[in-house]
Amino acid sequence: MLLTVLSPQLASAQDCLGDCNGDGRVAVNELVIGVNVALQRAEISTCEAFDDGSGEVGIAVLIGAVLNALEGCGAATPTPAATATPTTAGATVFQGALPRTSGRFSFQGSIGIDGADTECDEQFAGSHACTIGELRAAESAGELDGATDTAGVAVTSFWAIDPTRPADEQCEVSVPWDYATAHTGQFADVVALDNGTGALGALQENAVCATQRWVGCCL
Repeated sequence: MLLTVLSPQLASAQDCLGDCNGDGRVAVNELVIGVNVALQRAEISTCEAFDDGSGEVGIAVLIGAVLNALEGCGAATPTPAATATPTTAGATVFQGALPRTSGRFSFQGSIGIDGADTECDEQFAGSHACTIGELRAAESAGELDGATDTAGVAVTSFWAIDPTRPADEQCEVSVPWDYATAHTGQFADVVALDNGTGALGALQENAVCATQRWVGCCL
């Protein structure tokens, strides 16, 4: 008989989040109980009307109880919004930069882009000289902010390597660039870097290969 008498009250409490005494409404003192349970200052058994089945009192439960206190029992309990988790698409692109050099890269007897690839792999295992596309991807990922070379010098421009461009526009023709001037007809593409913000400028074509720029190393 006792169970029969108590059953409606228990059902009412379970149907109304925060209604500890089963009187069909949520009072301020009952909200305080819910907060104490949420802060683990009290057991959930103190007021099972805060138990939504999870065995603990979360933000959504407390909000539901507050709504019941304001609007009466039966107010919809909000579903917690999903929290966005930042993700990184793929591995880090930009690994670092080689010290400023002319466009005719040379490392251990290897000339041109092959030489740059060799030195990048030597300094940053598994990397190669960044193409302009990879530099743009690194820019988008925020990886160029404060970029320095292996000597600790701040990078302010890159050789913009583009395999789709003609060889004589990528300093790839076998010419001793120590003597290179514009009259040789060999040029390269370059791009400026705002070292403070990591933003790349517009592509600049027809830069003389004898000028000094940096080579980025990318994966």
